[in-house]
Amino acid sequence: MIKYKLTMKSIDQDIQNGTFKRFYLLYGEERYLRNQYRDKLIRAIGAGEMNEAFYQGKDVNIREVIDLAETMPFLAEHRLILLEDTNLAKTGGDELAGYIPSIPETTVIILSEAEVGDKSKVFKAAQKAGGAVEFKRLDEQTLTTWILSRCKKEGKQIETAALRRLYELCDKDMVCLSSELEKLFCYTYERDSILAADVEAICAKQTDAKIYDMLDAIAWGNLQTALEIYYEMLSAKEDPMRILAKIARQFNQILVVKKMREAKLGFKEIAQKTNIFEFAVKKHDKQARVFTEELLRSAIAECVELEEAVKTGKLIDSMSVEFVIIRYAGRKREAG
Repeated sequence: MIKYKLTMKSIDQDIQNGTFKRFYLLYGEERYLRNQYRDKLIRAIGAGEMNEAFYQGKDVNIREVIDLAETMPFLAEHRLILLEDTNLAKTGGDELAGYIPSIPETTVIILSEAEVGDKSKVFKAAQKAGGAVEFKRLDEQTLTTWILSRCKKEGKQIETAALRRLYELCDKDMVCLSSELEKLFCYTYERDSILAADVEAICAKQTDAKIYDMLDAIAWGNLQTALEIYYEMLSAKEDPMRILAKIARQFNQILVVKKMREAKLGFKEIAQKTNIFEFAVKKHDKQARVFTEELLRSAIAECVELEEAVKTGKLIDSMSVEFVIIRYAGRKREAG
């Protein structure tokens, strides 16, 4: 049986030729590109409202999907079935996997998932009989090129400081970046440049950006600032356990950067090896100077212990983050 190695270019070629595979598995953490190619396929297939069906979530009835797939399209070449966030390409999905080789030529099924399991039967069947394409987060250079291209189309330039702040707000999430860019284009419609002040004025702070600010406050011993940022997140209904997990992740990144810098690696090389933005590597490097390796390892371990204490009912979730902030922002700071 033919095994397809599907890529974004392969999908573009299918669309151009008007010849579609019977099964597409679109997966990966980059939602923006995944959704973009999902929508491209839907438009190109042109099944029409009467021949399109959409299923979402883990409770999808596969037998119902198969029965529908076996039904001839009405006044159209194809019937289109879209499945999203079903977890079928990660666990279970045996019935769908067994059906993939038998999908009629008149039916196209698109399965869009954030995660897949390499050993799942659906994933393997998609590779063999249909096609699977992974949508990874873009690297910093490609993402920057994309943003600059978006700005150029709007007749604008974006200053470096504004770009960096956007990355802090959205990390590498293209959905977030696209949304914030649209706001900035409207906000600066009378100007041809986007400044860092514009980003601060109009863009919504995401949790990751606030964690950056909080870690800065903790690193430099600004206890009051760190607590204020935390209480602001709580007011915005952020989950304390999610915040705790992100703090642990940031502490771990600081530790990784610290060890790599000690090994004489440059900022660009560290960014490439860790998939962390280069500007974030530089920020972590500064933070690492005020933390010993022992203290960073202790902080990471403590976050894990606090999470367990909350799960076992020994500690209130909101207090877990307060404990970390007070303990590490209130410590005697290491000489940098």
